[in-house]
Amino acid sequence: MSTGSENYMTLVRNAHSGELKLPAFQRDFKWNRAQVVLLYDSVRQRYPLGSVILLNGSKDELPERTFKGSAKLADKTDTKRLVLDGQQRITAGIDLFYGDSDESRSQYFLDLNKLESAVHEAKVDIDDDDQVKAFVRQLDTDSGYCVARPCVKNPFTLLNQKHFLCTTLLRPDNSKDRDFYLEKYEEAWPEKKALVRNVVKPYFVVTEAPDIPFVSIDSDLQLEAISRIFTTLNSSGKVLTPFELVVAVLFASSIDLREELNTLRELYPLLEQMDRTGEICLQTVAMLNGQSHKKSELPRSLKADHWKADHMRAADLLNSVGVFLTNNFGMALDKTSDLIPYDSIFAPMAAVFHNVEYAEMGQKERGAAHRKLVKWVAGSALSQRYQEGVHNKQSNDAKEFAKWILSDNPEHEPTWLQDVRVPALRSVSPRSAVGNLMKCILNRRNLFDPLDDQKISFGDQAVEAHHIFPKKFVDKMSGWNPDTGDRVDLALNLMLLTKASNARFLNDDPALQIQEAVKGSNNNKVAKVYEDHGISSDAFGLLKKSPKSRSDYQNFIKLRETFFEQCFAEFGFSAQSNKEYYDDQDEA
Repeated sequence: MSTGSENYMTLVRNAHSGELKLPAFQRDFKWNRAQVVLLYDSVRQRYPLGSVILLNGSKDELPERTFKGSAKLADKTDTKRLVLDGQQRITAGIDLFYGDSDESRSQYFLDLNKLESAVHEAKVDIDDDDQVKAFVRQLDTDSGYCVARPCVKNPFTLLNQKHFLCTTLLRPDNSKDRDFYLEKYEEAWPEKKALVRNVVKPYFVVTEAPDIPFVSIDSDLQLEAISRIFTTLNSSGKVLTPFELVVAVLFASSIDLREELNTLRELYPLLEQMDRTGEICLQTVAMLNGQSHKKSELPRSLKADHWKADHMRAADLLNSVGVFLTNNFGMALDKTSDLIPYDSIFAPMAAVFHNVEYAEMGQKERGAAHRKLVKWVAGSALSQRYQEGVHNKQSNDAKEFAKWILSDNPEHEPTWLQDVRVPALRSVSPRSAVGNLMKCILNRRNLFDPLDDQKISFGDQAVEAHHIFPKKFVDKMSGWNPDTGDRVDLALNLMLLTKASNARFLNDDPALQIQEAVKGSNNNKVAKVYEDHGISSDAFGLLKKSPKSRSDYQNFIKLRETFFEQCFAEFGFSAQSNKEYYDDQDEA
């Protein structure tokens, strides 16, 4: 691997000629016209354009293609380097400074009338070079000086007709054509001569484009090594992930991985929430074939034959996992991904479903398996099991849980699961793995909104999480002090409401919230609704109290913690004896 820098226009020229190409799997050019115009503005002002990542030469596992808009014979030119990151910026440059291909979507022009108007509005003496220089530094694309238009056969005729100067004439090596057309323009429009000579030629022809830093990777590196480099090195644009490299490998075997994954998502809609990148499905296929499912090794370990043989089975198994977690664990994967503690559990759980022949189980066997699977999901979140060292833990868990599910011997329960204890929950963030686990527990219950008696659950579009003690209320409570660690954004301070109820409760004292709810019902019924939300009668009494102090909030949080501890006890987990503090930094 080496580093260096290269002039932006050189990269564009080489991409146009075919010396630079793209891996064939890369997505098409996506920038819109406004982004291309902004790029030209940056180029003519020599602003930094970020870095690019290149691969020296070619690589058999990476079929290649020419850049969109490149020269007709570019595919016949020997490839010197592949562009792994930088496609959008370079393709935009081809559109701007060549624009001579049938593939070009737009052509770009300097609107000389608008440029002249901007000069007049700024009261610039066009014969004073210092004033002109200051003007072009301040000019930006909001003035409309650079415009995009649909492609025409001969864009140069628009110069005399509409005062549109095609940006291909601003390329530094295109001086012959530039001089020819501008001379004809000056003859037709002599009043524009000063604008052309004092403004356009000195400051809008790209004579000194910025240099772009590059990282160049040797083509003899293994694909998984390239993957590891990308996951840590590139910060300038879209990272080339292990998934992208697998796309490249399978593309060479006539497998359009992205399209096939889209088809799987149509067949199994839960995958949209479970596996938005496609990596979990790839890992599952690898596990089913006894191959390494470590993400960085997938480009080497996952072969086309593995995918062809098992991608449907992997998707079906993942769907079964999703149905189980939705129906039996409250994860609501049919609606949202926001309740997932760790998506790292999906692939090993799918492997377990395969190894225990879950689809063939009878009702009694499946019920026993469900109890163990639920404990696995809860225990992995409580212990933050998949926070690090994920690959080995996934492999071991897939083996150990299959053995435990198929056995009546309690000694086969994985040792790590037996050691799990419920941590102190009073500092748990709602968005952490444990916070998501707590939301799943609530979602398993039959929840209703206390105001309109409407059935609600996480993931419903008309439902929101509500801070029981709102922030604007606790800030006014006696003794409340965020500087000493008082926090309102806790999983223990959440309940579920419809959006309409949340808007009405937003900043109120919880006592006023309850009074509002009781108006349309009665105290006992509302208390039952709150109890289903994990708010005991004692906690409900604290909410009704007025005025409230910091100690009332703390006592409420302790009572809510007791409720969740009892829920976890049903899974087989006891609380830690020392609950002073829980380091809840693991955002799901």
